[in-house]
Amino acid sequence: DELRAARVQFDPRSDEPAAEPSTEPRRPPASLALPIELQIRALRVGEFHTPALGGTPLRELRAQVQLGANHGGLHRVDDLTLAWRPLQASAPLHIASQRPFALQASAELTQDAAASPLGAPWQASATLVGPLARPELRATLRAQPTGGRPEQTLDVAGTLQPFAAWPIPSLRARTAGLDLSTLIAAAPTTALGGEGAIESRAVEQPATGH
Repeated sequence: DELRAARVQFDPRSDEPAAEPSTEPRRPPASLALPIELQIRALRVGEFHTPALGGTPLRELRAQVQLGANHGGLHRVDDLTLAWRPLQASAPLHIASQRPFALQASAELTQDAAASPLGAPWQASATLVGPLARPELRATLRAQPTGGRPEQTLDVAGTLQPFAAWPIPSLRARTAGLDLSTLIAAAPTTALGGEGAIESRAVEQPATGH
C-alpha cells in the first residue's frame, strides 16, 4: 500500500574496470517482461541523492507504480511528482513489456519564481509517443513576460532513435523572444526568434536544414 523513505542515496559502483567500447550497434531489449507483478499504491521519498545530481537532491518524490500490469503486458508510473532546485515536475509513464514496446510518456515542468535567482517563471511540457526505438517528441515552453520583455515561446517536434548512433534524425523548432538567461543562469541575455528544421541520418553524413 505504501513505501516511504526520508532519504535515498544511490552511488553507482566505481571500483569496476571500465568496459571496452563495443563495436556492436545498440539494440532495444528483447523483452521488458518481469516474472512478478509489483504494485505500490503510494511511493514517497523525501530526498533522492546521487552523484549525477551534484549536491542538489530530488525532493518530495511521489508516485504510484505498477510493474507487470495487464497480466504482465504493461509497466506504468502514475501521478509522479518531484522537485529539483526551483523546478517542479509531474510525469506519468507507460510502456509495454513486449516489442515494439509502445511508449506513452509526458512531463510538465514549472519554475518556482520565488525560489529562483532569475525571478522569471516559466512552464514547459513534453510528450514521447510511439515505439521505444523511434518515438515522436513534442515539446513546448512558455515564459511569462517580465522586466519589460514579452512572452517567450519555444515549440519543438521531432523523431528520436535512442538506440541508433545518431539519435535525432529529424527536428523542427519555432521560437519567439527566447531569452536563454531566464532558463540557464550562465547563458547570455538573448531574444531568439525564428523557425527551422533539420533532417539527418548519421553523424558522419551531411544534414539538411532550413
